[in-house]
Amino acid sequence: MKESHYLTDPPANHDKKVIVGMSGGFDSSVSALILMQQGYQVEGLFMKN
Repeated sequence: MKESHYLTDPPANHDKKVIVGMSGGFDSSVSALILMQQGYQVEGLFMKN
């Protein structure tokens, strides 16, 4: 069985969509991963200046 680690019990978020601003750093990537593990549909957004 795959073991998962959550700060809280994962909510049922399979129908909720989230846009995450991707900075290219570690924090935004990990935030997107955590949201995906919690069941959110995640879209990454990066703006090229």
